[in-house]
Amino acid sequence: MAVDIWDASVRFFSGPRPTVYLLECLLREVFFMRSAVLLTPLYLFWLPLTVSGQEDKTLPILVQQLKDKDAETRARAARGLGSLGAEAKSAVPALVEALKDDNFDVRSYTIDALGRIGPEAKAAVPAMLALLKDKDGKIRSFTAAALGQIGPVTKEVLPALVEALKDAEAGPYAANALGRFGAQAKEAIPALAAALRNLRRALAQLRDEPGHPLPAARELVRALDLRRQHGHRDAA
Repeated sequence: MAVDIWDASVRFFSGPRPTVYLLECLLREVFFMRSAVLLTPLYLFWLPLTVSGQEDKTLPILVQQLKDKDAETRARAARGLGSLGAEAKSAVPALVEALKDDNFDVRSYTIDALGRIGPEAKAAVPAMLALLKDKDGKIRSFTAAALGQIGPVTKEVLPALVEALKDAEAGPYAANALGRFGAQAKEAIPALAAALRNLRRALAQLRDEPGHPLPAARELVRALDLRRQHGHRDAA
């Protein structure tokens, strides 16, 4: 607009029709600004529809790629489905099948995808409960975390996660999952307390290990002791 006004100013003093030209420049700029104002709401309305349409087209492609011969392609497909969150709920049956994949990356991304889908993936819970017994500690850990995202607390999920508290690798993830359930997991409180005591004993052993000073472990044990003392006082 600055260039047009400068040009109009020159013509104003030298041209035969300066006023008309200046008016034309101003009208052109006003028209452009009004067009932008009018078109912006239309664009904002159109954009979500376009994204939704792209997801509708992407979903079946990703589901198909879960069966690809190439493991890397299958893993990318599972990760892509996870990025869609609850929008990928129709892919849950295919993801349940992918839990049986021999490739670690495929299985881990599949578990993550089911967790991201959330409650809409509850049909996958029976198959995921079996993975809490998997020989790979990371798979057990990812599964415990995903179960906390999917929910809800059931007579099968609660005892399985309580049992997982004893798992050296998956235990913290199981505790976090139970914490996500809140008061619905109140029956797990004794098991969580026992896990906390076991953690304190393990940290104390690390703290007292000769030749291995662990100030962080020492401070954590101290914090746990203070928390227990406060709890006793509160109970009194």
